[in-house]
Amino acid sequence: MEPTFRLRLLGTVQVEQDGQPVRGFGSRKALALLGYLAVHDHPIPREHLVDLLWENQSEARGRANLSWVLHKISALLPGCLEADRHSVQFRRGDSYWLDTDTFEGLRAQDQATSLAAAVALYRGEFLEGLYLHACAEFEIWLVGERERWRQRVAGVLGDLVTHHGQRGEYRPGLRFARRLLALEPWREETHRQVMRLLAHSGQRTAALAQYETCRRVLADELGVEPVAQTTRLYHQIRDGNLSEAAGEQGSREVLSIAPPLPLSPSPLLPLSPSTPFVAREHELAQLEGLLGQALAGQGRVVFITGNAGQGKTALLQECARRAQAAQPDLLVAGGNGNAHTGIGDPYLPFRELLGLLTGDVEARRAAGAIPAEQARRLWQALPLAAQALVETGPDLIDLFVPGLVLAERATASAPAGADWLPQLKMLVERQAARPDTSNPQQRALFEQYTQVLQALARQRPLLLLLDDLQWADSGSASLLFHLGRHLAGSRILIVGAYRPQEVALGRPASSRLVGEPALSLLERPGLGELSQTPHYCGAPTCVGGLLGGIEGGRERHPLEPVVNEFKRYLGDVEIDLERVEGWQFVEAFLDSEPNRLGHPFREMLYRQTRGHPLFTIELLRGMQERGDLVQDSEGHWVEGPALDWDTLPPRVEAVIAERIGQLPQELQEILTVASVEGETFTAEVLARVGTAGERDVVRRLSGDLDRRYRLVSAQRVLQIGGQRLSQYR
Repeated sequence: MEPTFRLRLLGTVQVEQDGQPVRGFGSRKALALLGYLAVHDHPIPREHLVDLLWENQSEARGRANLSWVLHKISALLPGCLEADRHSVQFRRGDSYWLDTDTFEGLRAQDQATSLAAAVALYRGEFLEGLYLHACAEFEIWLVGERERWRQRVAGVLGDLVTHHGQRGEYRPGLRFARRLLALEPWREETHRQVMRLLAHSGQRTAALAQYETCRRVLADELGVEPVAQTTRLYHQIRDGNLSEAAGEQGSREVLSIAPPLPLSPSPLLPLSPSTPFVAREHELAQLEGLLGQALAGQGRVVFITGNAGQGKTALLQECARRAQAAQPDLLVAGGNGNAHTGIGDPYLPFRELLGLLTGDVEARRAAGAIPAEQARRLWQALPLAAQALVETGPDLIDLFVPGLVLAERATASAPAGADWLPQLKMLVERQAARPDTSNPQQRALFEQYTQVLQALARQRPLLLLLDDLQWADSGSASLLFHLGRHLAGSRILIVGAYRPQEVALGRPASSRLVGEPALSLLERPGLGELSQTPHYCGAPTCVGGLLGGIEGGRERHPLEPVVNEFKRYLGDVEIDLERVEGWQFVEAFLDSEPNRLGHPFREMLYRQTRGHPLFTIELLRGMQERGDLVQDSEGHWVEGPALDWDTLPPRVEAVIAERIGQLPQELQEILTVASVEGETFTAEVLARVGTAGERDVVRRLSGDLDRRYRLVSAQRVLQIGGQRLSQYR
């Protein structure tokens, strides 16, 4: 029997009833309480729940608040709670499906297919994005619970990497290893596994680049150098002395994929159960106009720019949702840059994009990363994409798309008598037997990638979304430029998003392979090698110029000249979210829920946040949790009796400055040193830089700055080469 309710706690909290999102929890404490009860399989005393979530209130008021929240949960999710005067327990049953329970069940099976299905459920941190002000005990528990889930997922990913590596299944092994590095970028053992997998699959330069990525991450995150074992592996790969690991001589079979997706449409998943999408109608109208032009054959590239918290990703998602609702034939696919593996993961956004277009949708759909309707359309279009690859992009197979997996998917979805299917299988066999030195040059690959998209767009219009381009490698920037110059006459709109401040900073000059001049790599084989070449762009001003000049130890960001070239011949290609009137956002966000907050309140809120989306949302949430804003008997938000604007600093940034200014001098000094290391910092590093001992620094961080002042939070404890490292944020 299909469960009535589905609770997803791994990632942003999502609650569904019969496939439809359940809304109306009213506060983050209700979601926090639901998550807390759901992961415990025994009754929880009411006193403990009051202490956990209402520690600063009287016992009577805390109990009253708990009863109200429990009533709210029970009304929305009937039968999920078993409560009496003394305790509360989440009641599991056939009507309820929890991703946490399903994860543990799949992990216990200890089979490769079940482990892969388990990690697909992990969409992000446990209760991602949820935090509570003035609830120290809950925050301490939440940090620990998130770390426990992170370790469980890391363990499963590690098992999958080992399994595929021992069987010689390099591509699935690399996919899981890269996800593990995204989760724990400092995991040196996994960097070594990636180096081996890349080297054994013929991508020698990419394996060497992975070593440089490992060095940079360890230096940035932990302030250490790679251990001797990692450096020795680097030298073996560089000198061509790497032997095939034991167990890798065996089966080269790829695990069979999941069965084809059902073709009946399913409801779109919400962006978030608690954050509405507001104040972007003008930008959406711009994108809809450009998409309309693309549907008429005037394809082009456009960029969405804005810094962290401005809503770039939300705008991309909403644009995709509305476009699919309005255009039944439209295909939406995308890819992302990665903050940790960017330049060491060649063409990552475009490999992800082509993977979606060729049916790599099962895991993402199961994890809620893409809506079910989008996944359904992509699966239906798989035969068209596979045929386009056979006819116009054969060299992309095994470089951008894993050949064996593609052949399995195509076999499962191809119409009877498809004449291109035998050709695809022949190409896959030929590519598998291809010598390492026979890979095509970059220009040929770019042309084939373009032709594949153009061929597919003749059948179905395309909306291609590329997020976090500030982390993309230079090869991806060059491919984007090549595509943009050849979209005329095609039904393709490419929308890229990036943070302009990070692009303006450029990149360290050391990001290029040590001792390897870029020009000497032009004729090197392999995907990793191609990402390091001077990139063909189709314009004399851009050939070999994307790496840019070196100034002050930094190189020009590869995306910058690409954007400039587009501006030169296309005109305005940017939608700058920072230009949006802040007042418009304040008004729209407040009115997304019933309220009786008048113009004086709105004016004061705008004066404090200047309409910055992240500042506005977080300040309002804090006011709701503190009781500065309350709901009246009809459910409208109104100003509470405790609200006093005079006690608040005039700007959100000043909230932090005021809190830090009240600290004792020695704690201010600790934060000053910590800020140099970064948002995440290490207690042992602070101790070595300053005069206090490690125990004293940890005591001040955990005791004063965490529990008392709530300015830092404990993250995790690492063991690196026998050294204990305590990380805080």
